[in-house]
Amino acid sequence: FFNQDIACLHGLEKYALKYNLPVFYFQQERIKPFYYKVHCKLLYEHPQELRPNELTQLFMSEVESTITQNPYPWLWTHKRWKHKKT
Repeated sequence: FFNQDIACLHGLEKYALKYNLPVFYFQQERIKPFYYKVHCKLLYEHPQELRPNELTQLFMSEVESTITQNPYPWLWTHKRWKHKKT
């Protein structure tokens, strides 16, 4: 994630594989206070065709893209790299 090692949850991939469900990514965009627009994107329709952890990587790439487009509400509210791997 942004060329850093971070911990992430794999529940999305676990349940998508278990039930063979398509995976969607929802990106919200703030229009003005209390008004948002939500964009829906199909990440993968048949997750069982992917290699292990590939779906999680696709999801994290979308999150990176969202943050890159509009970093204001994201980066400074999360302490993602507070603890470094030794």
